[in-house]
Amino acid sequence: MSEIGSVNAGTVHTVGEQSTSELEHTGSVQFMYAMLQMELAQSNKDAALNKIDGIKEAQTQSKAYTEQMNELRNMQMQMDSLQSQLDALGGNYLMDDLFSKEDLDAEITRMNNAITEINAKIAEAPDDNSSTVQVSKELQDYVNGMDSELMVDMQRGGKDQWHYDYELQAGLKVFEARLEVLEQASALYDDMAALCDKAGITVDEGGTITSKTLDSAIANLEGLQESVSADIQQEMVYVQDYMGQYNAYTQGSSSAVSEANETLKTLARG
Repeated sequence: MSEIGSVNAGTVHTVGEQSTSELEHTGSVQFMYAMLQMELAQSNKDAALNKIDGIKEAQTQSKAYTEQMNELRNMQMQMDSLQSQLDALGGNYLMDDLFSKEDLDAEITRMNNAITEINAKIAEAPDDNSSTVQVSKELQDYVNGMDSELMVDMQRGGKDQWHYDYELQAGLKVFEARLEVLEQASALYDDMAALCDKAGITVDEGGTITSKTLDSAIANLEGLQESVSADIQQEMVYVQDYMGQYNAYTQGSSSAVSEANETLKTLARG
């Protein structure tokens, strides 16, 4: 803001340095008008700055929406990758969907139980494969229901459930790999559920998250971001209006001071 000078008994002051009472003492209507114009200018400047602060906050929110949408799209790719990995390790056997929380938790429990049992049987079985050990019927039924090429070694035991060490070792390798994918899927599910909640898409505790679920969450975020962008545009219009008024009032104040100075100079010359 430029300083506005005034002439009073040969001394130059600025409006910022001279109080209202002092200006009133001069008896100059122009100076009083200048002071009013400066107050109006400052009021519009303050209003503009408040709007600018609001715009900055809205821009921060818009950026957050963009980041969340990018995270969700990245998660969709992770979903596809984990599903492909699981397909190579028995697929969605006994699960309706890899990202069904209820099915996922149940399958992780089955894998942990299977791994615990197989490790115990490996500890019993001779390393030279000279004799066999028997696994539970529950484990054998699970194994027999899986892809034959994937679990061919443990399926050799058939219904009697007896296995050599090498058969158990082959089954353990598959189960451990499968469990790793399931645990990654479980962690990803939690992240997706949290982001869906932020986007206004609530996923029940035992619910299922699909690619369409994430599409809905992304669509919600896009709608919120569009609303914020529209608000930003409107607020920018207000800022321009306030700054236009600020410039007009500042110019009015300067003109009033100039007129007052000219009047005083004329009076001084007599």
